[in-house]
Order: sequence, then C-alpha cells, then structure tokens
Amino acid sequence: HHLGAQRMRPYASYTLFLAEEMERQNRHDSADARRIHVLKSVDPESIGEQACKVLALTAANYSFPEASSLLELFNRRFPQSDDRPEVLLELAKITRSEHSDTRSRGFLEEIREEWPDSTAYPKACILLAGWLQDDGLPRAALNTITDLLDRGDLSPHTTAQAILHRAELLFLAGESEKGSLNCQRILHLYPAFHDIIESAKQLLEEQMNHEV
Repeated sequence: HHLGAQRMRPYASYTLFLAEEMERQNRHDSADARRIHVLKSVDPESIGEQACKVLALTAANYSFPEASSLLELFNRRFPQSDDRPEVLLELAKITRSEHSDTRSRGFLEEIREEWPDSTAYPKACILLAGWLQDDGLPRAALNTITDLLDRGDLSPHTTAQAILHRAELLFLAGESEKGSLNCQRILHLYPAFHDIIESAKQLLEEQMNHEV
C-alpha cells in the first residue's frame, strides 16, 4: 500500500537519508534494501527531486519493471535538474534494451547537445558511438568519438578508451594508417591500462592479418 501523501515526503526523505548513511559504512545491500522499500511504498509523483532520482536510478540498477516509467517521470517533473544527464543515460540504456534504437540514441544526443559539461557526457558519447557503429552508421560514430577527443578535458582512461574506439572505426573505414597510429598512441601513452593495451594489440594484429 502506498502511504498517504502527507506522510510520504518525510518517510521517503528519512529512509533515503538512512540509506545514504549505510552507503557511507559500505553497507551497500542494506542501503539498497531501504531504497527498494521506499520504491515499493510511495507514490513517486509526490516526492521531491532528490528522492525521485534515487528511486529511479535504484530501479534501473536492479532492472525493475517500473524503472523506465520512473526515469521518464523524473525527466518530465524536473527538466532543469543537474541530475538529468545521469537519468537520460539510464533511460537510453533501458530504451535500447527494448529495441527502440532511434529513441535511445536521441536521449544520448540530448546529453551531447544540452549537457556538454556533465560527467555523463563522455559516457554518452562513447555509448552513442558504439550504438551508431552497431546500427550501421560508422561515419557518424567516428564523428562522435572525434568530437569527444577534441574536447581535451577527459580523464586518461576515457581518452584511451575513446582512442581505441576511434582506431577501430578508422580500420573499418579503410584508413589503416590512421588506425595504426591511434593504436600506437595508446601503447606509448597509456601503458597502465592493461585491458585497453591488450585490445589495441589485438586490433593491430587483426589488421596486420587482414592486410597479409
């Protein structure tokens, strides 16, 4: 049963505050159990922005059936929220899993256009480039990754990840020399990222075998 609207806000706020305290104590399962309890007990139309975001992201994290509608609800109720890019990112992933490819890409494009300074921006670009590639649009994927790398304010890991993806797309476009240069750049500049280094070596090896 949903709690009455009068009691809902303080109950949700207090329980979610307890969840945050548990999170700080590394009691992640207990924290999520509290959040899920709120999720099942309150009417999301009647709670505040922060609580709505937490519940929507928790539902997405656990693949609950109501995740999509909660993320959409947050999107509708709080269009100016600074948390909107994070919500759009999750909404894009869920929409993609429902095979709505154009719509899912649209959510990521919205992050790219409206929230270029958000922490979700690099994730959205890398995800979008992968989806464009999967959807048979490699040139658009390459443009997306190039735009991301042109910013120059990315973390080293995100930069290495983006360069690797650009190398793959360049090889697909038949620009093998540029692709090889990108792989070499990873090997020289980012030796600490073993997973990306291995992928770059494998990509170079595949390309060499392809050219033989």
